[in-house]
Amino acid sequence: MASTSSRQNGGAGEAALIPLGSHAGSPPISLKRPATLFGSRKDAVRVHLDSSTVSKVHCIIVKNDWGCYIHDLGSRTHTIVNGKPVVDADLKDGDHVLVGRFQFKYTCTPGDADDGQLIAPPAAIEVSTLKRPLAIAKRVLVIGRRENADLRLDDNTVSNIHAIAFECNGGRQIRDMSSRTGTWLDGKPVHQEPLLPDAHLKIGPSTLSYVLAEMRARPVADAADSSAPIELADSIALTETPRDIDAPVAAEAAEVDLDDLLEIGVDPAPPPARPMPAAKHVPAVAPKVVETPKAVPKPAPPAVMPVAPVPLELAAEIAPEPDLGLEFELEAEADAAPSEDG
Repeated sequence: MASTSSRQNGGAGEAALIPLGSHAGSPPISLKRPATLFGSRKDAVRVHLDSSTVSKVHCIIVKNDWGCYIHDLGSRTHTIVNGKPVVDADLKDGDHVLVGRFQFKYTCTPGDADDGQLIAPPAAIEVSTLKRPLAIAKRVLVIGRRENADLRLDDNTVSNIHAIAFECNGGRQIRDMSSRTGTWLDGKPVHQEPLLPDAHLKIGPSTLSYVLAEMRARPVADAADSSAPIELADSIALTETPRDIDAPVAAEAAEVDLDDLLEIGVDPAPPPARPMPAAKHVPAVAPKVVETPKAVPKPAPPAVMPVAPVPLELAAEIAPEPDLGLEFELEAEADAAPSEDG
């Protein structure tokens, strides 16, 4: 349910931007739509400002029943109101707005008085690719791949500024920024639609769920009950069970979410020591004994028998005869040599 701000701005009638400077005399820009986008990218904005001093998607003006507010969308040259750069500011009749080199004067005719601004209820976006939900703390939430996006989805199928969720008349709306792959709401592609509780968005590979804080809140525990769940800002509850010191330690330790424990400042309990595995029995191997071969005695050399001298008479009888043929051949060769020269 939307709440009411303490600021009393009164109801708003017709709101418009009057061009000034070099564009003075041009027709006023009506701000009757819920959202009017300013930038240099023609297919993504309502008011196309062709200048290098204007970012592709520069800023947005949101029209409420009580009046208008302006929000800078991370532009290079900022959005200037009454000479000062702003990120988010309510516009009052007579304010001067500078977008790049384009000058405007904001005008708003008085309307029916009301009880003040309607503020959207606290809510969060749960993202399938992120561990924790993102609380919506701004009136305009930029969703995209670029570094300074409020909700950054780092995937090539996500455009730099893929979509924006903005607060309007106590609720929120989602608007696709002419992205390449589109913004899907509950299974259907959308351009600009209200965000209802428990709505599901599909942007690139991520699924985003819009959840109101009152739907996620849990009953506050009694302070006297020390074992009651602890309520965190993101509605993640942890219950600490008292331990019996004498109880044996369980064989398997419970799975611990370190992020949750760090959130509440409790150090995780160390896992129980695992028993050392028993040493495997290895049968002892008897040392191998190598027997040294025994020395074998060498046989003694045979005894040399003495030879008796042979008598001269017997030696003459057994002496070999001379080789006469050999001597003849040598002599014959010697005799024949001179005859060749003669």
